[in-house]
Formats: sequence, structure tokens, C-alpha cells
Amino acid sequence: MDYILRKFEASIKITKQGQTERFNYLKARIEYVFYLLLGYTWNKHKNEIESSELTFFSDSLDDKLALGRIINFIKKFDKKREVLTSNTEIILNDYNEYRKQNLGHGYTYNSADAEEKLNSIFQRLCNNVDLLKSETDIIIVTEKNEETWGGYCVSSDAQFPELWSCPKSIISNCTPSCVFYRFNGLSNDYFQLSPFIFIKKDAGTNLDFYMFFTSKDMPEGQAKYTNLFEDGKENFEIPQLTEMIIVDNYRKRSGSGVYINLFDTNYKKFVDVGVRETVDKFVRNNKAHVTAVLSGNGGVGKTACAQKVCMDLFSDKSRPYKFIVFASAKDRRFDEKIGKIEEIKSRVNNFYDVIVTIYRTLKDKEPDFSSESSESFTEFVDSFCEGKSGEKVLLVVDDFETFDNEEKEKIAAFLGNLDINIHKVIVTTRNSALIDGYKIQTDSFDEDGTEKFIRAKIEELYPQQLEYFNEYIKSEENKERVHFVTDGVPIFMLQWIHLYAQDHKNILHEKNLYSREDAINFLAGRVYNYFKDDAKILYAALSKVAKKGNLFVKDTLKSVCEKSIRFNTFEDAFDELVTMNVVEQCDNSQNTFRVYNESYMDDMAERFSKLPEPTRNSITNKLTQNLGGRVNLSPYDSLLEEAKSAYNRGSVNTAESTYRQIIKNSDFPIEKRVEALLQLLVMFTTNERYIDAINAFNEFKEFSDNPKVVERYIWTLWGCTADDQKILCQKTVFDFLNNYLQKHGSVDAVTLSTYALGATFYSKYVSLYLQNNNGELKKAFRYCYRVYQYVYTLSNDEFKKQILGIKTIKQNTDTAIIQGFDISAKLYATDETYKKQMLEIAGFYNNRYPQNTTNRKHITNTLSKMGMSVNDITKIQNKTNEQNVIPLEELYSFSYLYSKKNQQTGGIWGYLGTVNLDDQQIKALLHIKECAQKYISPEEMLDFEQYIQNNTIKVKLKQTDKGWSASLIGVSPSFDDYL
Repeated sequence: MDYILRKFEASIKITKQGQTERFNYLKARIEYVFYLLLGYTWNKHKNEIESSELTFFSDSLDDKLALGRIINFIKKFDKKREVLTSNTEIILNDYNEYRKQNLGHGYTYNSADAEEKLNSIFQRLCNNVDLLKSETDIIIVTEKNEETWGGYCVSSDAQFPELWSCPKSIISNCTPSCVFYRFNGLSNDYFQLSPFIFIKKDAGTNLDFYMFFTSKDMPEGQAKYTNLFEDGKENFEIPQLTEMIIVDNYRKRSGSGVYINLFDTNYKKFVDVGVRETVDKFVRNNKAHVTAVLSGNGGVGKTACAQKVCMDLFSDKSRPYKFIVFASAKDRRFDEKIGKIEEIKSRVNNFYDVIVTIYRTLKDKEPDFSSESSESFTEFVDSFCEGKSGEKVLLVVDDFETFDNEEKEKIAAFLGNLDINIHKVIVTTRNSALIDGYKIQTDSFDEDGTEKFIRAKIEELYPQQLEYFNEYIKSEENKERVHFVTDGVPIFMLQWIHLYAQDHKNILHEKNLYSREDAINFLAGRVYNYFKDDAKILYAALSKVAKKGNLFVKDTLKSVCEKSIRFNTFEDAFDELVTMNVVEQCDNSQNTFRVYNESYMDDMAERFSKLPEPTRNSITNKLTQNLGGRVNLSPYDSLLEEAKSAYNRGSVNTAESTYRQIIKNSDFPIEKRVEALLQLLVMFTTNERYIDAINAFNEFKEFSDNPKVVERYIWTLWGCTADDQKILCQKTVFDFLNNYLQKHGSVDAVTLSTYALGATFYSKYVSLYLQNNNGELKKAFRYCYRVYQYVYTLSNDEFKKQILGIKTIKQNTDTAIIQGFDISAKLYATDETYKKQMLEIAGFYNNRYPQNTTNRKHITNTLSKMGMSVNDITKIQNKTNEQNVIPLEELYSFSYLYSKKNQQTGGIWGYLGTVNLDDQQIKALLHIKECAQKYISPEEMLDFEQYIQNNTIKVKLKQTDKGWSASLIGVSPSFDDYL
């Protein structure tokens, strides 16, 4: 229920039975519902109504609308029976009959019977119309600001109106002042009730409520309204009345007097491809050009954009143009529902047809000429070009490239003679080079644009699927996949939507949406015919040159085709590929390009197979040669080189942008993406942009397991010199160490080397910033001692191969072990239990690192300072180091016994089992980690309980300063506890 109905309810309560005022309120309450339903259904479905029905409806508004006619209009508009169910229609008809029979001339008012009847009808309406059941806000939009709508909100239980505003994007096609319904308080679902409900606000808080009575001057938006709560009628200027249209033979007229020829838009709900505002600004404000050339590949929405601008101008009350002419040469369309091309017969074929379309729109009759050679034809063309009528005209020529070359020349000459003060022209074409004008380039959607487009179209075509799609698209993986299979092209997205509605699972893996023959033919087939001979060869050769991600190096294409095309024609031929949007330049790259759309690749391969054999052989042979001694860079190497070059030139922003382009492109080889990330991090740290480097590492977490990247990350953390970040960054090394090895099922030398580097840095961090805190020293020792444990387990041959054989690994592990020795010496000063580990490391180091005299001498001096005799030190140095050191980690079989329950909640808390260790059976309680408890539901715990009983589970054991630690591996989530 809304505020107006509650006001009726209050007004009825404060009047007495038998009063005429009370009786009038009861009637007005029901008749308000008639106009409420009319306004709601009209505004929601007016774009779906046949033009003949609109004409009849518009003409009917000139007279007072009879209630029976209102019922018929609601029925026409509400074709899905959302509002006018069979019960509702019966109730409305009951009131209409009652009113005609009992409330007319000669009627004697019987208060009890009449009020009972009127109350009964209203209650039946409330019980049957969902619109009346909802708590609904009434919004009065009074102003339009740069980014927002402004006005007032009257909630159902309000005493006074409140100020209201919302972003412009929430409400479309609104001309203040107008009235909206908004459901459920904070909802963004607004439904316009104007022009059938009107609300006037005075200077204070008072609101006057009106319903439509009649309109006698619709082109000027003038109408008479009945006051709902007071006697009398008033005239108002209502902007929404200008949206009513009159349909003639060849054109239709808006309420504001704009004429447009009859054509069907290729959209129901328009979704902007990103250039509508640019086109709109051109036709309204550009004083330098007559023609705008809206170019781009097939299927990206050029025609829809031009049509949307036309329809906006058609309903614009300020009437920038009196006549709008849409002339399309498009001869086929792609039916995305069935994946087939359909022929379009109602089209303009030539220059003559364009002129006939203009004539019919301006005069609403057939022309008196029959050919271009007639005198009357020439007279009309000359008169139109000179703009003798003084009326402004917008002309759209759609699909310009479809005309024959001779017709293109005629049309281009005609457009060149138009008066810039009278005429504006929009030309849509795939090839912007075909005609002069202000260039506006369209493109396919990015991931966010793809999601927005698909959501809008699903809401329009399959609203019941919207909830499923919104849930599905929350996943970044799914979002990327949808963009991948559609390439962000609207016709492919529409095709995807139709398939998605039928099968939610498999469609996300259907890359063949546009590999079907008809789709390729629609997007790429005709493009080839527009090229000159040399451009056709380059087009076909790209099937051999373009690599993963459709990338290629321009110089490579030039090299492999240099013997197949005419001398010095490469640049001109290549420009044809660019202007036809077949290829596009990679961001910030001078030499690396990409094939614009995957659909072209199959067509290119087909064209290559049909090239003359000598041409094919020449291109193939050049691909297998060394290209005359020149380096044949891959597109990835080319981009990397360009990034380096940009940095060396001082163009740091360009270099950063190029590196990021490589890193983010999942089609690039992983090693190239890693190389780009490393170079980006080095560039940051070289320029002391440590925080930027740290942020970049966190941004690209997918590479956090790569040892080279991790090593660079650790150096970056340690090198950070920002005063407010230094300690925090160095402490981050500690957090990193706690997680790094846990992510690896097994440890190898490369992984350990990276870990060793972190252990060393953490040790230095404890010394420099934590004043050798005893607890932190013990942590640092554990990290360093773990490096020693792993190296100790290696045989002499493995040690030489894995550790000594690689300089970086040798240096990192060497330093970490010496750090472990130094820390154990510090700890031994207060805790004798560390003497064993200190001597253990000393003996090992002297045995395995005989060549490192500096560190050996450092160990000797340290032991000597601690009071150890020369003989004891010599014994350590000569010892073969046969101590039994606990290996870093070993795997043991885990036997499931039973689950342990939480006594308070009854939920599973852990698992009790046995581990065989050194011929002893040790019971181990393995419980869910605290962090895992936040994500694992009780149902999933039960599934894991079943899994652990029926599968072979391994337990990883390791020794810590607290004792033995046991962890389940090979399953998720991980489990951990001390034995």
C-alpha cells in the first residue's frame, strides 16, 4: 500500500457514514487504482506495444478516459497478466458496471449499501493485486543534476515528504517532474506512473495528488487532471505526454513533433558499448563536421548505438532535430538463437534508395520521381542539400561498406554537399577508411563490460535465470571464462545467453560459439572481400604467424611476406588490416599486434589454404628460415624488449604498463609472465619504489610459489627503506617463513635455498630490530636449523650436486647455517641445551665446507671465545660428524581410530589415530586448525571423516622445540597437533 491509499483510508475514517464527502473518497480510492494500474503497465511495457495500438491509445487520451477503456488498455499492455489476472479483471469490470448503473443521473444515494459495496470492491482489489499488497514509496523526481536525480520521497507511513536523490544510471528516460513507484524501501526498482498520476508540491510540505482526466494538446504536453482529495480540475504541462506517438504511412511523430521513419530497432533493452555518449554529443554539439563515422567489427553494437541515439532524439522534448532518417544497407543478420545468418530484404540498396527514404520521412508520401535521371530527383536532392526548409535533419547510413563501390562514391559525394548548420550524419561501417568524417571507434567489451551486458540481457530475455547468473559470475574464474568464450562481442554474448538458459554447466566451456561456420562467415567472411590483393596475403599469412593469444610481431609478418607482395607496399597493406579492425596494436607497443578476434583466425587459415601454391611455399619457407639473419622474436619477447627499451629511455610509466600487460595475459607462456614480473620488481627496487614492488607481488599472488619471484620478494622486503614501512616489511619475512614450506609437499634444493634466504634475513631482523629477544632468537634458530637438517641428510654426491654445484643455493644455505651456528652460540650463553646443536653444526660445517676458510675461522674464534680448548676445537674439526640428526620430515602411515566430538556443540573437533614411529605405535590427535574452522562446515567435516576411514592417509612428522609435530598431508584441510 502506498501513501495515497493510506491518505484515503485516513480521510474516510474522519468522515461520517452518509456524508457525500465520504462517498466521494470511496469512489476516488477505487478509481485511483484504475489509473495506478494503467500508469504502471503502460510505462513498464510501452516499448513492446504495437505501433497501431499506441496510436489508438494516444488518440484516446484526447477524450476523458472511460473506465472500461482503461481496463482494455491495461489488458493490452499487461500481456503477461502480471497485474490483470482474471480475478482482477472481474473486479474492475464489476466496479465499472456498478458505477454506470448506480452512480449516474437519477441515482439516489443509499449510504449503507453503497459504502458496503465500494468497500467490498476495494478489499477484493487489495487481495488480488500484488501491487497493492507491497509497502511502496512514491518518488517525485523534480530535478536532474549532472550525476543524480533529485526530488522527494513519500513512504507509505510518512507524515511529510523527505528529500531524495539517486544516481542517474538507476532511472532512465525520466523528464522531471514525474512520479515513480519504488518497492521495498531500499530497492533500485523504480516504476514510472506519470503521466497518469501527478503530484504537485507547494513551497512547504503540502502535496496535492491528481489523476489524469484528459489531454487536448499533447504535442505541447498539456493535460487536465482531477484532484484526488479536493473538488476541481487543473491543467498541467506534463513532459511524459510528449512520449505519445502518432504513426503515419512512412513515419511516426512524437508528442514533441519529431518525425522519424518506421524501422525496427535491433534491441529491446539497450546496453551501451561505450560510445553512445560520444555519438550523442556529436549530433548535438559538434560544429566542425557533418558526418561521424562509427566504425568497428561486426556484431559489436554499432547499429544498436546509432538507433539508440535516434530514439533518444525522437523523444527529446527540446527537439534538436525535426526529422530523423535511418537508412540501413544491412543485407543480413546473425540469429544468435540458432547460430544462422538470415537475409534482410527491407533495406536500401543504393544511393537512390537513400534519397527515397529521406523523401518519405520528410513528406510521408511516395516521391514523384522514379529514377536518378529525372529532373524532380535532382531538384529534391539539391533542395535537401541546401537545407531550404530550414528544418534540422539527422541522417543515419547503416552498414556503409555493403554498398557497391559506385554507390559508395555517390553517397559520399552527397554527404559532402550537406549543410553543416542543418544536417548531421552518422555512418556505421566496419572500415573507417571508406568515408571521411569524425572517427568514433567501437570495440568489444572487457570482462566487466561483458558481465554488465550479459546481466542486462538475461534480465530482459530470461529473468528467471538472473539469480543463477549472479551467483555464478561471482567466481573470477567463471567471469574470465565467460569473457573468453564470447570475446566480449555482443552477438556471441547473446548466443551464449540463449545456450546458458538451456545448460548452466557445459556452456562455459564452449569456445566454439564463434567457430561455427555461419558465425565466422558473418563476422569475418565479408571483410576479406574489401581488401586489396597484398592485404589479402597478409591476412592469410597471419594464420601462420600469430601465436598464442593471437599475438604477432609486425616485423615477423613483414619478413615472411616480403617475397609474396609487391615492393614497398607492406605498410599500406598492413594499414588496411588496422583500419578494418582485423588487427590492433598492443598497448604501448610499436611492434607487437594482436588479431582482433579469435573468429578471424579460422577464416585466415581457410584463406591461406586457398592462396596460390608458390605464395604458400614462400611464406612457409621463410618461417622455417632464420629470416636473413634477423632475430625472429616471439610476441612475448618483443613486448619484453619494448618494456626494457621504454625504461632505458626514461619512460617508466610505459615500461610498467607493458610489463603489467604481459603479466596479466593468461595466454602468455608462464615463464614470460614470470620474467616480466621479475623485471618489474627490479625496476621498482632500483628506483627505491619498494612499496610499489611489495604491492605488485601481493597483486600477482598466482606467482607466489615461483622460487625466483619469492627470492626477489624477500630481497625487496629487506631492502625497503621507507621509515614507516621498514620494520613491518622485514617482519613480513617471518610471516612468509611460517607459510612457505607448508605449501610444498616435499622440499628440494631450490625451495630450501629460498627458505634459507628468508631465514637469514629473519635472523638479521631479530638482531637489528628486536635486540636479540630470546624468544625471537629461538624462532630464528629453528628456521636456520631446518636448513641444516635438510643439507645434513644429503650424501656427499648429492651435496656437491645440489648445494655446491649452484652458486646461489650454496651461498644462501651456507649463510643460513652459519647464522644458525651464531644464534645457537648466543642461546648457549643462557641455555646449555643449545650446546649440542652448536657443536653439531660446527662439526658438520668443518666437514662439508673445507674450502670456506673464512667461515671455518669464524667458527673456531667463536668456540674459542666461549672458553673451548684448542684440543676440543680440533676434535670437532676432525670429527666425521656421524651424529644422528633427525631428518627434516618423514612420512608415516596413519591408522584411523575414531573422531572426537566437541562436548558442548557436538561437532567434530578432531581425529584420533596411530602413527608407527621407530617400531613404536604412538597415538596422535590431529585437530582442525583454527583458520580452517572458519571455512569448513559440519557437513564437510563428516565427508572428511568418511574419507579418512576409506583412504590411505599419510602423516608428516617433524621435530620442533616443543616436541614432535604431526600433520596430515595429501588432503584438505590440513591438520596439526603435537604428539
